[in-house]
Formats: sequence, structure tokens, C-alpha cells
Amino acid sequence: MLQNLLVQIETRQVKIDETIRPWICNTEMAKHLEIDDGTPIFHRTWVLTSPQHKVLPVIEIITNATSLDVLAKKL
Repeated sequence: MLQNLLVQIETRQVKIDETIRPWICNTEMAKHLEIDDGTPIFHRTWVLTSPQHKVLPVIEIITNATSLDVLAKKL
């Protein structure tokens, strides 16, 4: 399924809607991100839709400015 989804994305057969919301980091997320509880973070949601308007996987990402910097350096 993932391979098929990637092919659809590469051929522009998938619409992606992104929502970014400011969020406050809770204890569980703070452990994963290795930051302090209560730190401002971003909650990003990507909704992928097929040309037939069928919702494909929804991707949720929790990030902070530091993790975005790390990702940018890796790219």
C-alpha cells in the first residue's frame, strides 16, 4: 500500500492538505522530542486525498523548531 501511495504522490495523483497548529508539548511528547514539558511545538496534519476524493492515510507530525532545523540539515 505504501509503495502505491508513493507512486501516486510522485505522479501528482494525490492532493495533500496540510494544517499546522501551535501546540504545547505534553509529558509524553516531551520525552520523544527530548525537550521540556510545556515547550511550544507544532502539530502538523497531512490529509492525502485521491482523485476520486477518497481519503488516504492521514499523517500527523509533532515538531519543534529544533527538530525542523535537524531535518533541514539532513536534506
